[in-house]
Amino acid sequence: MTKNEFLNKISNENTNIGAYQIETDGITEASFVLGCYYDGEDRIWKVYETDERGFKSIIFKAADENTAFDELYKLVGIHERLNK
Repeated sequence: MTKNEFLNKISNENTNIGAYQIETDGITEASFVLGCYYDGEDRIWKVYETDERGFKSIIFKAADENTAFDELYKLVGIHERLNK
């Protein structure tokens, strides 16, 4: 799915991912973030998670936006299940 499709899907669902925030406009070092961004230097999409100290872990790399946001959606679903 595209970024816009992802954002629409998330906004239409009652997603509970606890303390986590979702970031789709770039990379951040904020605490508890699930995100996706295009790394222009590596020319690849990266899905990441940050911990309580803002340490970033790349979870998945993709050559295209659709695959990256599909994976981010799965990651959001995992966090939602952990919050129940």
